[in-house]
Amino acid sequence: MVEEIDETLGASEDRLNRRCDDIYFPSEITISSLTSQTEAMQRVIVEIQRYIANHLEASTSSDR
Repeated sequence: MVEEIDETLGASEDRLNRRCDDIYFPSEITISSLTSQTEAMQRVIVEIQRYIANHLEASTSSDR
């Protein structure tokens, strides 16, 4: 009888842990995803800024 109670408690604890994981980890995944997307956008912004700077230098040198 004690063994059955232990098994039932263990199964209940496993279900509770999975529910908690389902509740808390998706937000961590979402935050991680947003962080990655933000970093990617920052890299694109830097590329655009370099492109603009290079074209401004080229146009000012050709004006001379």
